[in-house]
Amino acid sequence: MCFEVVLRIANAQSLKQLHLNFSYNPSVVELVEGELDERFLSLSGGGTGDELNFLLANSFSGSGVLGRYVFRMVGSGNTTISLFNTFLIDASGSPILVTAQGSSVRILRVGDYSYFVHIVEDQLSALQQDYTALNTLYTEKSQDYLELQSQYDGLADNFDSLDSSYNQLEATYQSLSDSYSVSQTDNAALEAELRNTRNILLVAVAGIVVLAIIIYQKVLRR
Repeated sequence: MCFEVVLRIANAQSLKQLHLNFSYNPSVVELVEGELDERFLSLSGGGTGDELNFLLANSFSGSGVLGRYVFRMVGSGNTTISLFNTFLIDASGSPILVTAQGSSVRILRVGDYSYFVHIVEDQLSALQQDYTALNTLYTEKSQDYLELQSQYDGLADNFDSLDSSYNQLEATYQSLSDSYSVSQTDNAALEAELRNTRNILLVAVAGIVVLAIIIYQKVLRR
């Protein structure tokens, strides 16, 4: 008896080339055949045994079913149909980050009707899509964090510059305030000296006037 395993891809970006190997317990199942989805039929490449290598005629972006592969049950037991040595290449020739997920298979007994196959591939695919969505969200939030960090660093530099300028202005103000206080003290002392000098001059002028009057009177009496 046979069963089908669906090969899915989630959130591909400009996929051009793919390579993968199936890994499983050959005493439980064996790979019979497989084909890519109709969207990927115009391609070059193919598969040799459990190794698949394809070069797509047109690059693909998005999510969907890449292909369907038929396995034959050859014995009872448990096995995981997983992928290894998996790499994806985009249209520019750069590798695409990929996380491969497998399918668990349990075969109780091989027979025409008395068998049980449990494949959790759909659940794993849903988990993979959730992981990819969370990973995309994490990447976006990381980028937002880096941008905010850059803005914070710029604001911190501006703050340090303004703080330095403020300290310089405060020091200059304090120096001018000290100079003003000294100038006020000197001005008060100068005003006191001017008042004293004026008083002395007034007394001297008054004495000269009195002396002139006395001399004048003496001269007139002669």
